[in-house]
Amino acid sequence: MKIALTTITYEGKHYAFHDWLCAIYALALPEGVKLDIIVADNSKNKAYYQYLSQHKWGFKKVIYSNPKNKTQVEVMAQSQNAVTDYAKLNSYDYIFNVEADIIVKPETLTKLLSHQRQVVGGLYMHGTNLQKILMQDSEKDGYEIATWNVEASYSMIVANGKLKRFHSIGIGCLLMQIGIFEHIRWRYDNNQDCYPDSLFNEDLVRANIPVFGDTSLIQTHLNQDWANNPHTLKKTLKNA
Repeated sequence: MKIALTTITYEGKHYAFHDWLCAIYALALPEGVKLDIIVADNSKNKAYYQYLSQHKWGFKKVIYSNPKNKTQVEVMAQSQNAVTDYAKLNSYDYIFNVEADIIVKPETLTKLLSHQRQVVGGLYMHGTNLQKILMQDSEKDGYEIATWNVEASYSMIVANGKLKRFHSIGIGCLLMQIGIFEHIRWRYDNNQDCYPDSLFNEDLVRANIPVFGDTSLIQTHLNQDWANNPHTLKKTLKNA
């Protein structure tokens, strides 16, 4: 079995790079699983791309995703499609997306694989007292798209240690069978105040692909703002 561990990043995420990398190389792998790391860098120039391309990091592929004259959401979708297309072209069985500021637990990939689901992820924290749950309880709330920052007390009710079906889930620690991308591509909409992960979840619903989360897998999230300088979703990156 071949798994492409994918991430999109830029120079502003370097503060988390070494912790992220150490956690990736500490992942337990089931027998017979081959894991390759595929990175897309969308920094304003190629300096960080060249840094990431050094042989010592052991990455299978580093892709430069040029952000020039693109909105933030456009370049994010472009970058996700770049790593996804590489995985499809090279016949990987799964994509395991780990965002550049998510520090995964060693058992994460083994547990997610054991569930044998098309889409299954771990959860992660947003700040110190909120758990970022990009999801709704499908049994309780039906199928409205929503992004929730849930208070910690409620989070612990949701995160009861079991595999749970959700309406939608964050892509920061997400295992996906490659076959789902025969139906779906990462996309953006400059007319909506949302990110590609929200539209991805919307497309999963439309394709009747269920989403699951392993609530025993709470990952560390070293989050800071994605952009070097604050800007709206519609604003073109002037310094690209």
